[in-house]
Amino acid sequence: MNMQLIQDKDFNEYIESYKKLKLKDKQELIETELKKIIVLLNTKNKELGLEESMLYNREILDTKKESVNNDDFAESVFVYINSIEELLADYINKVERRI
Repeated sequence: MNMQLIQDKDFNEYIESYKKLKLKDKQELIETELKKIIVLLNTKNKELGLEESMLYNREILDTKKESVNNDDFAESVFVYINSIEELLADYINKVERRI
């Protein structure tokens, strides 16, 4: 599968702004964006009659500590990604059953 790569000036500026943030702020922004994806997928799943859900693990709580190390952050992102994959799979399975 060939994917078309595109350049977007606004996106590039957004990334440049992101790169200037402190590490803690970058981590918080990543976590916020992942949560937004989870909310979106849960909303779409709910529209299809599926219950809201999210895979949860204590690793997410590690990012609430005063001092978050890179391992804690990576582990929490891994949990969010797996939750997103699960929600997306639920959505795709439900849509395919409707076709």
